[in-house]
Amino acid sequence: GAAPASDPERQDRIRYPMERAKLVLPFLKQAALDAIAALKDAMTYVQNGFIADIDHLQWRDNYRIADTYFAFGKQPAAQTLTELRFIEQMCRRVATQVMLRLGEFHGVPFGPPLFAIDPFNLPFPQLAFTTHKYTAAPRKKGILPNMIYLCDSADLEEPDAFRWILCHELFHYVDDETESNYLGDHGYAGDALKLPHAQRLQNADNFALFTMHAAIGRPRVSKIHWSLQFL
Repeated sequence: GAAPASDPERQDRIRYPMERAKLVLPFLKQAALDAIAALKDAMTYVQNGFIADIDHLQWRDNYRIADTYFAFGKQPAAQTLTELRFIEQMCRRVATQVMLRLGEFHGVPFGPPLFAIDPFNLPFPQLAFTTHKYTAAPRKKGILPNMIYLCDSADLEEPDAFRWILCHELFHYVDDETESNYLGDHGYAGDALKLPHAQRLQNADNFALFTMHAAIGRPRVSKIHWSLQFL
């Protein structure tokens, strides 16, 4: 497609959501770190034979949070541990990418910007998107790889929902873009919790919902968006 025409009024209007996204970066880093801590507890619980003593009930509780979003079921413990490590790896990648942009590794922000404004002004309900090499259709002219694009409608979301949107896109951003480690969009919100186990492990929203739950708790996650009301 042709490159979009310049719209000076829109360029001025979209400065705020870009600044808003930058201000969310510290939260996104801490959310990923909270998710990593919860996953370490979950792994300890599995390694301990699914037993948590009275002084370490958080092992069990954090395993149950992970199980809510990834549905491990009664599969072998070794497989669950491998999958928990994979989820942790994705969360660690999110934390690393954000910390790089916050200047926490090099003393100054490093790497290309994470966010850009959708040049095509896609209509609601599109909120944000990330391009992929693995399954994405040919990109339109003006859309760059390795960028999270914010759509105008994203700025209509309340703070927790805006954070969830960015968290979701970051998991797309950090995936391997390979058939085995590709995080796609098989289902959103409540539909993500209806997916079979294997698809949950390749669905960005399961990762985002788990991370947000670890960071802010289930009550706030359940209010993020109208489609989450039945979590």
